[in-house]
Amino acid sequence: MSWPLFYSVVAGFLVALFAIISLPWLRSRDQNRVDQVRNAQIVKQRLKELEREVSEGLISEDDKTLAVTELKLALVDESGNGETGSVMNSKTPLLVGLLLAFGIGGWVYYQANHIGEVKQLVDATQSVEQLSAKLVGVVDGNSEISPQELQSLTLAIRQRLRDTPEDEQAWLNLGRLYMSIGFSEQSIASFKRAFELAPEQPTIRLSYAQALMLSGTEENLQRAERLLTFELEQQPANDNIRLMLTVIATQLGKLEAAESYFEQIKGRMNPDAPMYQTIVSSIQELRQQQGIVEVDSEAPQTGFTVTIELAAKLMSKVPNEGFIFVFAQDAESPMKLPAAVVKLPLQSLPVTVNLTQANAMMPNFTIEQLEKTTLVARISADEDVATRGGELQGSLTENVVMGRMVAARIMIDKEIE
Repeated sequence: MSWPLFYSVVAGFLVALFAIISLPWLRSRDQNRVDQVRNAQIVKQRLKELEREVSEGLISEDDKTLAVTELKLALVDESGNGETGSVMNSKTPLLVGLLLAFGIGGWVYYQANHIGEVKQLVDATQSVEQLSAKLVGVVDGNSEISPQELQSLTLAIRQRLRDTPEDEQAWLNLGRLYMSIGFSEQSIASFKRAFELAPEQPTIRLSYAQALMLSGTEENLQRAERLLTFELEQQPANDNIRLMLTVIATQLGKLEAAESYFEQIKGRMNPDAPMYQTIVSSIQELRQQQGIVEVDSEAPQTGFTVTIELAAKLMSKVPNEGFIFVFAQDAESPMKLPAAVVKLPLQSLPVTVNLTQANAMMPNFTIEQLEKTTLVARISADEDVATRGGELQGSLTENVVMGRMVAARIMIDKEIE
């Protein structure tokens, strides 16, 4: 309940309470006045009648005196009973008013003060350090946090920022919170505020750079690159920073920088790790886009420079995400084991790739051992090279020329049943 609504409800309640209590009393007072005037008129009329009866000799003076005394006593009793009845009648609305006052007042107080939320806020504030540590683990991928804990942490952080808006640690935790639930713009804004308050803190700089990376826009990638380049000067032994710079360089199309950073860290990475393979594929893609062909200085390369295109009729069949497989098979053997394979993340076509002995799946079976090969290009929704229904494919047969890179063009023009 908002404060303006709260004040409006209280004002209305007070007016209603005053009306409930006052109106019966006002009505009772008016009625008493009417009764008193009527009783006075009756007494005057009776006194006149007594005078007349005495003058006519119907009653004696003693009888008259006795009758007047009784009349006055009756008038006094009537007035007392009227006042008592008035008091009794006023108790009922007063009691009703008090009950309504306590009932409505209690409800308004409960709504206005959000007792449940206040208790939750107190509990969250008491455990904010523990929840913050767990949130760091979530961002790093080392732990999990429940929706209830996220809500509690949000309340605690907002309360802290309301009390101390210059608290850079609270802004940092809020940014991590937004990042953990995928709110990219909000996380960037929170990290930016923390960075403005404490630009000298490495943790804030790295978190800010990470949020900028995740946004994927060129402007944010360039800003993240500047932050990380500065941070690498402060921490020259930090391979994680070099890894982040490698990813940014590939996304910005900076092949030379990507290769330089990757060369410094790849010896300490697991070649089977998804990140390692992604970087290798991205660098290879950049080389192909820039027309760079890897050539062994001691021996000429044998293989194919393959350009893959897509038929217009299959445009609507292309998945939103997936992979492109390009491989070479022995055209003169029933065995379809690939002599060379290249896998790329799905991208706009046409695209050009190189197939050489460097892409062999096994060291003892390469393109150099073939005389004629079937070149195949396939679009798949997953990373499994096995053929599945619904995948898109094209192929052609070419002769292998030793010591030469043969140019070939594959049109993906059919859907596998």
